[in-house]
Amino acid sequence: MPENPNAGHRARMMARFEMEGMSLVNFHTHEALEMFLFLLIPRVNTNHTAHLLIDRFGSLYNVFHAQPEELAEIRGISVKSAEAINLFGAIFDHAGESELMSSAENIQK
Repeated sequence: MPENPNAGHRARMMARFEMEGMSLVNFHTHEALEMFLFLLIPRVNTNHTAHLLIDRFGSLYNVFHAQPEELAEIRGISVKSAEAINLFGAIFDHAGESELMSSAENIQK
């Protein structure tokens, strides 16, 4: 039986992330998305799915702000994964809004 060329891919990506100081700065956009998909889609090669999402929506921002119904149209994305992707976008927006409010409060002091 031929050896799986993708064996250990997730571990290699995580090791690279750690080696980069827990930063995605030197990763391609699809690689960053692929690593997020690791959390949602177990035991499946998420590289192709990440490419499909970026190709369809054009950017990480657009992926995380797409409607779950649209996300679920992508092969490899379940309804639950689509909801989680959309929720992450909303959480990210909320964190940004909180940060802006905190900064504005500090400026006013």
